[in-house]
Amino acid sequence: MQTLLIDGDIILYQVAFAMEKPMYVCKNAIYKNKGKADAASIKNGFPVTKRVVLGTEKHLRAKLDATLNTLFKECGTKNYKLFLTFNELSPNYRLKLATILPYKGNRVGSVKPQHYKRLKEILVNEYRAIKVEGQEADDSLTIHQMESFRTTGSYERTIICSLDKDFKMVPGLHYHLTSKVISLVTEDEAMISFYRQILIGDAGDNIPGLTKTLRLQGRVEEADKLTHTHYLKHFNEIIVDMKPDDVYNHVLGMYEAYGYSDKEFLEIGNLLWLRRHPGQIWSEDKKRGLV
Repeated sequence: MQTLLIDGDIILYQVAFAMEKPMYVCKNAIYKNKGKADAASIKNGFPVTKRVVLGTEKHLRAKLDATLNTLFKECGTKNYKLFLTFNELSPNYRLKLATILPYKGNRVGSVKPQHYKRLKEILVNEYRAIKVEGQEADDSLTIHQMESFRTTGSYERTIICSLDKDFKMVPGLHYHLTSKVISLVTEDEAMISFYRQILIGDAGDNIPGLTKTLRLQGRVEEADKLTHTHYLKHFNEIIVDMKPDDVYNHVLGMYEAYGYSDKEFLEIGNLLWLRRHPGQIWSEDKKRGLV
């Protein structure tokens, strides 16, 4: 039987934010569309005030049930494991690895949806969500997917359910929560995606990549040239016939070509890597020939 490995963090934010409907008030009139409210403001001279209408817990539960039931129907099974990032007892290990930029430092002060805490309680208490400590829920999903492959020799037994682009570096079956498409990421595709990510970084998690690292040092013209050339666009074609160690050396060589050592290259790789087994650090396993 297949097991769905569900990215609970995505479900949490999707459902909780869906319960917040913006409304715009202008001179005692209520508008759902900001453009219409602005037009009324120009006409009557009154300011526009934004308000948020919250869904009830009944609506919250209905939305959660509908989201998960759609997932179960599209994937053909209700057998699942749902993972939620907590990191209350043990902080994410990446925080200590990041020296170029603070890991997820761009999210400090960001506002969570108002139903965030309550929905998290529901997912843990009623949907058996697995609390993830010391790493991301993404790591736990990947660990389970790869453990299933090591045990059975097949990628058919688990499906990662998310919409996070980071999972493109993980081989196996994937279900996209928005497009509702199930796809297979091959081992070669996963490797290419990971090394390409080392060059471009991950803006969402504040991981710089080569281009951002150049910009941080004021080397804007060099960063622009790297970004706007066809190199990144055709990266997949450039390395498609290379062996994994050759791809490693090729991307490391890109960093060295701009005057960096393996320190920056390895740090960014470690931050981006999704763990294949508990406690894994990518650079350490790479040196031992395990990845």
